[in-house]
Amino acid sequence: MILFAGYRDWALEAFRHIDPSITIVKSEEELQDAFFTTKGIEAVVFVGWSWMVPDEIVNSVECVCYHPSDLPKYKGGSPIQHQVLDGVLDTYATLFLMTSKVDDGPVFSKQKISLRGGLKAIFDSLSFSAAILVSKYLDQVNAGLPRQFHQQETTGGFFRKRRKPEESEITIDDLLTENGESLVRKIQVLSDPYPNAFIRTIDGGQLLLKKVIFKK
Repeated sequence: MILFAGYRDWALEAFRHIDPSITIVKSEEELQDAFFTTKGIEAVVFVGWSWMVPDEIVNSVECVCYHPSDLPKYKGGSPIQHQVLDGVLDTYATLFLMTSKVDDGPVFSKQKISLRGGLKAIFDSLSFSAAILVSKYLDQVNAGLPRQFHQQETTGGFFRKRRKPEESEITIDDLLTENGESLVRKIQVLSDPYPNAFIRTIDGGQLLLKKVIFKK
């Protein structure tokens, strides 16, 4: 049996592309309950998962995780936002074997993704690529074939921390130093469901930037 774990809408859409009938756990509590009460779990597939997975699970069965970056680049939290804010437009998503270290396990396969446009377009790209990668993995599992993993590169990788809400502020310095297209990308990638871009007001409030249109 394969256990599927994910809660973000784009991840659930990827699972539906693979098989609408599969059972998906959507929280830490559901994962724990399913793992320790279900017999015959051969592997756990994580897509769009934000919580640390207990070593007890990772060390018991084959756990694979979809990460929307070209590992070992952009390990850690907020990979979509960090890449867009760094100007990355096209890259790869990675399906890898989980270990006790964050985003550090050997790679099963990679698939191209686009980080262009707003979050809707980016999420569609992630859903499509996740469905392809997970399907490739399931084909080998269902055929009883040994999975082929290769070690991540030892050079060129780096880790980024999960972004904090206060990092979404658009400052006066941003307005004076960044061009319009760069600011649009920043605001778009910080739209719902993530902490929105905002301008801090003189009375201590926040002007949330939900949508932006750039005109030259």
